[in-house]
Amino acid sequence: RAFINIDFNNRLLIESEADEETRKISQFFTLLWDESFDPEFVSYRSDNNEYCKKVSERCSYKCIDTLYPKSVYSSYEDFANEDLLQSMIDKWLNLYNDYSDAIYTYFDTISNYRIAPGLVLKNYISVLDALSSINFCAKEKKLSDKVPELLRILEPYTIAEQVKQRILKLFTTEIEKFLKERIRELVKSLHGLISEKITEDFITKAVNTRHNMTHPKKKYANCFSEEDLPDVNIYLSQIIRAFYMQKIGVPNETIMKIVVSLS
Repeated sequence: RAFINIDFNNRLLIESEADEETRKISQFFTLLWDESFDPEFVSYRSDNNEYCKKVSERCSYKCIDTLYPKSVYSSYEDFANEDLLQSMIDKWLNLYNDYSDAIYTYFDTISNYRIAPGLVLKNYISVLDALSSINFCAKEKKLSDKVPELLRILEPYTIAEQVKQRILKLFTTEIEKFLKERIRELVKSLHGLISEKITEDFITKAVNTRHNMTHPKKKYANCFSEEDLPDVNIYLSQIIRAFYMQKIGVPNETIMKIVVSLS
């Protein structure tokens, strides 16, 4: 059995805040070990060592299942370096500041074995939408087609560079990158860490499948069938897990070992 003691550094927390901090740590170990790390016993104590809360598995509801057959996954030896482990925990807690909704959605999804494969796919694509929006510039600038003609007109005149830039800004629009393009860039950043089956066509079909579910009046032909979804979701999970682990500094060889266990 494993025991974890979380010191809140004398912070005054209400019960829901303590639950949230505990959940972050349990998700961290789920990420690294590819095993559900929901605690079976939780107790909070005051500075006087008095129980504030005491919950055991017998009176707590769990909806957890082992989703994938595991053959190769991480072990304690992969994280035996205490300094590295502490650094990863610190980065994981900081990661929550930018990705709290995406992290919660992912772990809430993998912990519920009753959820339908189609909903899993929609949740995973929503997570990738959020991650790619933050990291891969959701918008790009595009100059109007009128700019070359405008520059030709202004050429005879002596205009300060600052003024010229302001004029050009008036003829510049921001265009949001398509979801498929952003996810492709995210996948490229994980090259060598995830399955080679996650190709551009895979991403296109996964996003199209999600669009067909959320926009039933539009039907994309290049998409996955319902029978494909369990396997598709495994590969989408690879992308998300590898991204999170890369962000907190997990060594590449360990990331690959964990990702293999999802295949």
